[in-house]
Amino acid sequence: MASQEMQRVTHENPKVLQAGEFFLRAALHLLRTPSIACTRDGVAARRAAMLAALREAARCGEHFSGLVDEVLAEVRSRASVLSVTGESLGTLAAMHSDHEVQSEKTSFAIPGILWFVLAYDTLPEALAASSALGGAAAPRGLIVALLLACRDGVGDLFADTRIQRLPLSFKPLLGAPVLRLCSKPGASEVAP
Repeated sequence: MASQEMQRVTHENPKVLQAGEFFLRAALHLLRTPSIACTRDGVAARRAAMLAALREAARCGEHFSGLVDEVLAEVRSRASVLSVTGESLGTLAAMHSDHEVQSEKTSFAIPGILWFVLAYDTLPEALAASSALGGAAAPRGLIVALLLACRDGVGDLFADTRIQRLPLSFKPLLGAPVLRLCSKPGASEVAP
């Protein structure tokens, strides 16, 4: 109920409310499952835990179980391509170049979120791929981070990830004079 009340502040769409309930149920299921170390043996167990949580959560809406299975089939097909070619082919953006996966529409966002939590083994990998896809990466990343942190623990949330920052430039982009901080509030000073 609390999840639905929070969503109603900005969304009245029943699909959004169902999606919120679906992801909340998956997160709660993952929280009740002991976290699994990220080792070679642990990867399969972590994937199985995520899939079990998503299938359990899919009981709240009949269309979610089909969606989970459909995305899982795409993830497995991508994994088989990667095992044969050794290249990073079959990314979500390449498979769906028509911008649908970059949309914030619920019907497009949910498969994207499912893709990232099923196809990537760690939070940094999933968030980097989600960010590289573009579009509505921030809301998608929040749900991806929630689910993976519930599965793996919060350690990856505080990992030392290198964020690429653009250098700040104080040169004017246009031919306008450079503004400086005012020494007197209310007065404007223009650089010579």
